[in-house]
Amino acid sequence: MTDPETDDSAAVGQARRGTRRDVLAGGLALAAAPALGHAASFDQIPLKDIAAKSGRRFGSTVGKDALSDPGYASLLTRECGLLVSEDFMTWGQLNPAPGKFDFTRADTLLKFSQQHGLPMRGHALVFDKWLPKDLESWSGGSPTDFMIKYVDTVVRHYGERIQSWDVVNEAVTPPLQLSRSLGSHLSNTRAWPRMGRPCC
Repeated sequence: MTDPETDDSAAVGQARRGTRRDVLAGGLALAAAPALGHAASFDQIPLKDIAAKSGRRFGSTVGKDALSDPGYASLLTRECGLLVSEDFMTWGQLNPAPGKFDFTRADTLLKFSQQHGLPMRGHALVFDKWLPKDLESWSGGSPTDFMIKYVDTVVRHYGERIQSWDVVNEAVTPPLQLSRSLGSHLSNTRAWPRMGRPCC
């Protein structure tokens, strides 16, 4: 799956070695065949280049242990035009307790992406599934106050090094009601002007 560049979206969920890549390559190859010509060897064309032929961007989420595999890391740099963290840029991972921030894993992926000239998308600042487990019991402020502090701290930490952000992920479920765990906190818009980066 890929998204138009105008949406600035990182394509695909976490790419797998071997068979997953073959399936993705086959699908994109069929779609791109008219543009590239039937004589092209798709085994030699990176997926990011095949996607670009139709105005799309191909990328992958990256898990916490992915970069420890040299073969997988090499596959990412060859095939992808954008990287997205799997879950370690979420609130519960970056700010698991009041006043406690840990950017170690996210910074490692960012360093890798910069070394290889790959833009990185931040995913996701507020995600129902990855909120701090005991957020409602934090003392010293309301969940809204902590959310604003968290967003401000993370966005300031990364600045323009992150190309774009997924700000709120899976905030609504049928029948389009805000997730119970997020409650009304998302309706407080004081945090969002601090972004200063493309987001959706």
